[in-house]
Amino acid sequence: MVLYHRIMYICVYIMMILKSDPMKKKFVSENIILSLIRDDLRNFRLINSLTAIGLDATDHHLELSTTIFNLLDIEVTPTDTYMDSYVSLSGLAQYISLNDPDKELENMAIEVYNFLKALPKNTSLKN
Repeated sequence: MVLYHRIMYICVYIMMILKSDPMKKKFVSENIILSLIRDDLRNFRLINSLTAIGLDATDHHLELSTTIFNLLDIEVTPTDTYMDSYVSLSGLAQYISLNDPDKELENMAIEVYNFLKALPKNTSLKN
């Protein structure tokens, strides 16, 4: 529940920035985007863990990926192979060890962020 409240706080903050001045979108810090990616990875890990023990939690994804893509000026389309790649990368969070998950999540979030930063901006990402 704490994760949900944290994510909602960040999303409301971002929406306030975007509503007040669309030009401020460029100033959304790397730290906020990394935080959203980290939270998305935690959510992927939780969903995959619940599924592994037989609980159907597939309807509980936070859908932060669209927000992350929008903040990075990456257009999301229905046939988006980059979104599929993002989901595949995020799915690897289920293999993070329990010894030091925060450090590993941070490292994985940075890898995902670097992948996303390398994608073309404001272009159609269709096959």
